[in-house]
Amino acid sequence: RNAETGTMPPSTAAPSLIRRRGIRSKHSNALTLCGESRYLVLILSAIMFAMAILLLGMRLGSQYAPPALAAPELALNTHAKLDINESGGKRHHIRIPAKADISTSNLQIGGLKQQQQQAEENILDDETRRKNEEAQEKENDADYDDPKAHEMHAPNHDYEKRKSPELPDASEEVDAIGQYIYRRQVEIQKDNNALHLDDEGVKEKESLKMHEEAMQKFAQERQIHLEASDKSLKIDADSSKNHQHLRVQGVHKNVLPTNPFQSFEPLGGRRYEEYKNGSSPKTITQQMKDSSDKIARERREFVKDAMKHAWSGYKKYAFGADELLPLSKKAGGYWGGLGVTLVDSLDTLWLMELHDEFWEARDWVRDNLFYSSVGAVSVFETTIRSLGGLLSAYDLSGDPVFLQKADDLGSRLIQAFESPNGMPYEQTNLNMCYSFNSPWLRNSVKIAEIGTLQLEFRFLSRATKKPMYAEKVNRVFDLLADKQPPNGLYPLNVQNDVTDIRLDASKSTLGGNGDSFYEYMLKTWIQGGKKEGKYRKMFDKAMDGAHNELVQKSSPDGLTYVADLQSNHLDHKMDHLACFMGGLWALGAYTNPDGLDSPKAQRDLVHGKAITYTCYQMYARFPTGLAPEIARFDGNPKDQDISAQVSTYLLRPETVESLFILNFLTGDPVYREWGWEIFQAIERFCRTDVAYTQLSDVGNMNGARMDKMESFFLAETLKYLYLLFDPDTKVDILNTHVFNTEAHPLRRFDILDEIVAAT
Repeated sequence: RNAETGTMPPSTAAPSLIRRRGIRSKHSNALTLCGESRYLVLILSAIMFAMAILLLGMRLGSQYAPPALAAPELALNTHAKLDINESGGKRHHIRIPAKADISTSNLQIGGLKQQQQQAEENILDDETRRKNEEAQEKENDADYDDPKAHEMHAPNHDYEKRKSPELPDASEEVDAIGQYIYRRQVEIQKDNNALHLDDEGVKEKESLKMHEEAMQKFAQERQIHLEASDKSLKIDADSSKNHQHLRVQGVHKNVLPTNPFQSFEPLGGRRYEEYKNGSSPKTITQQMKDSSDKIARERREFVKDAMKHAWSGYKKYAFGADELLPLSKKAGGYWGGLGVTLVDSLDTLWLMELHDEFWEARDWVRDNLFYSSVGAVSVFETTIRSLGGLLSAYDLSGDPVFLQKADDLGSRLIQAFESPNGMPYEQTNLNMCYSFNSPWLRNSVKIAEIGTLQLEFRFLSRATKKPMYAEKVNRVFDLLADKQPPNGLYPLNVQNDVTDIRLDASKSTLGGNGDSFYEYMLKTWIQGGKKEGKYRKMFDKAMDGAHNELVQKSSPDGLTYVADLQSNHLDHKMDHLACFMGGLWALGAYTNPDGLDSPKAQRDLVHGKAITYTCYQMYARFPTGLAPEIARFDGNPKDQDISAQVSTYLLRPETVESLFILNFLTGDPVYREWGWEIFQAIERFCRTDVAYTQLSDVGNMNGARMDKMESFFLAETLKYLYLLFDPDTKVDILNTHVFNTEAHPLRRFDILDEIVAAT
């Protein structure tokens, strides 16, 4: 509009004014009609006024003589839905258990609903309304005065109402029938030990005191006994009781129970100190193993339910997307639209025997996963998550769909190796022949990103009988082996814009950007049937350097950790990512060519156990029972071994990975106990109503949650936890399988050779 005249410019005003003139024409006709019918309006107004007076008289009369009406016959199926709806009233959905014995003598209805009460309040004076409310309150108290009914609050998912343990006020929530049925529902729910869900499902709110009490009661009634005695937690519940068969909107479904770990309290640090130095404080007997296996099988079902919970949320809100955003309940992720969470989770579904979910995901892969429209992706991340996920799913299930997709993806990723010296570029476009390094890397690439591709491409080469895949990645390892520094530890950056191999001067670390390179030295040797000795030598030389230069002891407790080395100076911090070293050292010890009793094998095993204890303490010593992303070990604050440099918890798997490996190799039940504590803390602080979320501060029990769930939580964290509690698994890390760095199990080549020879 023109600020001075109030008119609009001709070019924009004309269409708008035409529409407005049309509207004005209609209004003008309507006004003319009303002017001609003014007498009719007066007559209608008089009639409406008389009807209002009559209605008011009937309303006031009903206050002093409420009729007693018999309750309707209640013949409902289990958890059926009763609709109480009077004319002009609001529809209320009240869930009634089967065979509910509702006495009709206590049901008196005044015929008033919420909307009618609101109309009455607009007419009655304040004194009359106050007296009526007091009388109603006394009547309610007289009808029902059983305090036990409040022990287990019935489902009321309006959280503004649930802030108080009192029942909803009749004038705001339900009428007299609704209140009585609501109370009876509480009693029957308590007696029948059942949990009822409303149409939207149970929601969580940690800060709600009543919710926590309800969940604690629920856990007790399901016989989940968490006892912290003799440094051991035991579960006596039958795992089959972890599911409920509920009727939701008239349809029976398997519904996951509400979080039974809502009341879990972290047990604190400085426990199990006899494990601090990597020693074996007790002899593990077969009886101890059998007892641990029995408890583990029960705990295994809880981890399986956690996977089902996360997967159901992903399926509902983000199926086929890269990630689920667990707070906003939307699809997210930045992996190029590869369905990363789905593909990364395939073998987890298979190992947990969630076969219906697995085959549904397989169908999505077959019908919807195509790479021709995908642009730039990280070669490293796409290889370990997507390519590794497809190959593992193929190796477990034998379905050729996965191998076909893996071959297609591998043929596009392999173009990244076309650099002057064969060191792959950091990114590549899947829909065109163009690869490049990220701008901040310029002419170099991280050592872990080029040294963590071997397991996947070697397996793909063998499965497809295409040698080029293995040739490309083997050449990377061979060239790097020739350039291994004297101390065995590689700097982080390698140039790939020159024809020779140049290692940029930068720090050496077993944490981020260096970690999985050392992992693949050992595992590539294992994958090949322990025949390629040069890769084992690379690993042993690197571990000599790690033990000599990176392994440190904290003060005052003497915890073992690995520092970063930069310019001949140590940075006394350790990434959570480095916690995989406990399992890696143990695996290296048990596969040492000189035997487990050799000096280097024992050195690796002792340090592997010791650093795993430290990583467990990184969880146990923080209020949430969860570990920070980066911890410092420089004694600041004073007399505190561990402090948080980066306090976020990202649902990472490295600690539980080491717990799984050490338990598998040593049989010591203590690693299961530590893992069980970690799992409970995840359930308590990270579980949402649809999935799991990252935490912003492990030092704050009421800290903010982050709207993020990486695919590795389903692919690694939950898988390793499940395997930790699965004594019946066919995955054997010592004799038949090797895990890639994303926890995708692949059979070793010598095992595949035996199968081929036998068939």
